[in-house]
Amino acid sequence: MRTAIKRLVSVRSPEKASFRNYNILQGNQVNEINGCVHHWLAILCIFGLLMLTLTLGLSRDSKRLSDAGDLGAEELQSCAEGVAEGITGMAKELLSSKPE
Repeated sequence: MRTAIKRLVSVRSPEKASFRNYNILQGNQVNEINGCVHHWLAILCIFGLLMLTLTLGLSRDSKRLSDAGDLGAEELQSCAEGVAEGITGMAKELLSSKPE
């Protein structure tokens, strides 16, 4: 068993990553990964909020349509623009904040 381990150790070249150094990242790489994760989390949160807002807004609008009659295209467009502005503002706020 020991001879097999010695053979493995002696065969390994320095170009190949050793087991100890393989998973160790430099400090700046860790920061880059954390920043990337924060950006993707922000994007996923924005997408989730968008879907939730659209779902709730459409369900409310459908109730309004059935109760009050026809909702004009201009009102629907202004509602969509308001939602888009709100989500854009949240996205800018999330992306401008630095990850800890």
